[in-house]
Order: sequence, then C-alpha cells, then structure tokens
Amino acid sequence: MATTTPFSGRQCTLTIGSTDYSNVVQSFTLKAETESLTYPVTGGDGVLAASGPTTWTLSVTFANDIADTSGLVMALWTAAQSDSTIDFVATWNGQQITGKAVAKYPELSADASSIASTSVDMEVSGALTGPVPATKTAAAGK
Repeated sequence: MATTTPFSGRQCTLTIGSTDYSNVVQSFTLKAETESLTYPVTGGDGVLAASGPTTWTLSVTFANDIADTSGLVMALWTAAQSDSTIDFVATWNGQQITGKAVAKYPELSADASSIASTSVDMEVSGALTGPVPATKTAAAGK
C-alpha cells in the first residue's frame, strides 16, 4: 500500500532565473491541457480516439513587489518586453520540475482593503524535466 506525507505550500518554492521568489509567491500551479482527438468512422465503436498534444501553463499569484527593482514584477516585465522566455524551477515537497515559460506581463491591481497582489499565466515552452529530487537551493529574492 502506498503511503504519503501531506504537505503545504510552505514546503514549495518557485525559482525564476536564479532567484527564489518564495518570499512573495502565494501560490503557483503547473497545469497540463491535453487535446482529445477524435475521428468518426463507420465501423467498430463509430469513432477513433487518441490523445493529442499536451500544453502546459505556469500560473503564479504573488505579492505586488513592483517597487523592488529586483522583484518578480520587474523580472517578468523586463522579460516580457523583450519577448523572452524565463527559466523556472518549481519544487513541491522536495521534488522539482524545471522548464522554460514564455514571459508575460503580470496583472497589476490595487485594493485599499488588502495587500496588493498580482498574477500571471505563462505558457511553458519546450519539454519539462522532472519530477526529480531537488538538488540545489537558489538565492532568495528580496
């Protein structure tokens, strides 16, 4: 029988480039979408079916650190201005997945009743590596 040890987001980190942004990241998700391919036929079950290509999206919600020139907002903004990809390492409870994502401008908003936060959804570019045991610790962001 398989056993598991529950974990929370506090055992998870998100590194972009060489900086660990865990001090501002509230949550992150790496989500797969696989296209279903079907083709109607006259015999058998009446349809041929197969899985199509899988695309991945990295979604990040974080505290708006726009005033910090080395913060996550500015890192994403700068990369998006130059149509760049960003390298990322997402770690869940000691297991990491690495990849590249197409940089996008983060959503900017403000709310007088809460700490300003922002979010961004970025399409993963190329193949992911992992999950594998985490091997290195990135420098913490400000």
